[in-house]
Amino acid sequence: EVFRWTNYLDFRLTMTAQPGQDGCCGNFDGDATNDGTWHVMQRMGGRVAPGENIFNHRTNIGWTSHEEALLKMCNGARRADAEAFCSHAGAANSSPWKSCMLDACFGRNEHVLRMTKQLGI
Repeated sequence: EVFRWTNYLDFRLTMTAQPGQDGCCGNFDGDATNDGTWHVMQRMGGRVAPGENIFNHRTNIGWTSHEEALLKMCNGARRADAEAFCSHAGAANSSPWKSCMLDACFGRNEHVLRMTKQLGI
């Protein structure tokens, strides 16, 4: 399912679990509490292992001005909570840290919560 919005899209993938499956959507062990960014990074690391890369080369992951602006919008208590939560994710401004910060700051978006609840996710 794909839901197109003015400035982004939501989608839902449905599949059966595969042996050893893990990643951004979790590990399909039935425990949603271990499917967050931190848990996945602890299990898998922040990058695809060299022997598992299906592309011919690696690309340096950069951050757009929009992503930088989002990080600046995360302030006050939410930023302090996010920084404490993401302290495990590596050096500040590293790719894993920024990913964790964006997830911690904006992953609780009310629109997203309403949509997932409506869809029974």
